[in-house]
Amino acid sequence: MDVKKILEEATLRAASDIFIIAGRPLTYKTKGIMNTLDNQRMAPKETLLPASTLLPSVISHILTRPVTMTSLLQFPVYRDSV
Repeated sequence: MDVKKILEEATLRAASDIFIIAGRPLTYKTKGIMNTLDNQRMAPKETLLPASTLLPSVISHILTRPVTMTSLLQFPVYRDSV
């Protein structure tokens, strides 16, 4: 999906948040209510382009690298940002 279209749609709907999650439809929050743009689930590859376009390249690189988790309760540790 085109990032410009995502942002235009979010602006028209006065969205406060946009959620780009693999396996889920594009979702945005308006007045505290979660809404989906459509019912089409996004494949992992479809989520990389919008995320990498919106995020600085350093953060994008960290988020797109593979991470192995041995337990559902363990999370990768990232450096604090300034």
